Amino acid sequence: MCVSYGWQANAKVHARGHGVDVGDTTKTVPVTPQQLVRTVEGLLNRKEELRPTFGDAWVITDSIGHIQEIGVDAARVLNLSQRGARGRNLATFFVENRPKLMAELLRAADGLSIERMSTLQPRDRKPMRVQVDLSPLPDKHGGRVYLRWTISPESR
Repeated sequence: MCVSYGWQANAKVHARGHGVDVGDTTKTVPVTPQQLVRTVEGLLNRKEELRPTFGDAWVITDSIGHIQEIGVDAARVLNLSQRGARGRNLATFFVENRPKLMAELLRAADGLSIERMSTLQPRDRKPMRVQVDLSPLPDKHGGRVYLRWTISPESR
């Protein structure tokens, strides 16, 4: 009886400088069971993971909603470039009950996690219903508090 353990890596090959897909590459690398266990334990024991699960749009803002960091998916949802989104106030993209959203920002900055359904209005696009999860990311040195927003489609 033969048991094999492997780790599979997928990589998309892009034409240099043009961003054109020319194919997929898959490579299986043999690993020992101990390496596999260490890798899985390392993934499970991560303390501060800024990016949520794949496919979710994430944004890091300061305590009043100004974008500090933004993921590719979130920039696409807002119809902005990652660079162009920095410094903008994320709350301006939410069209319903903005005063309540601002109050929830302050509550999140005080340490509460917030979940809500809302209507998001991307730049130059139609509004859409989304699920927003808002959680605090306190600075390790006790300084400024940042907020992590996870934006998902309503159906999730």
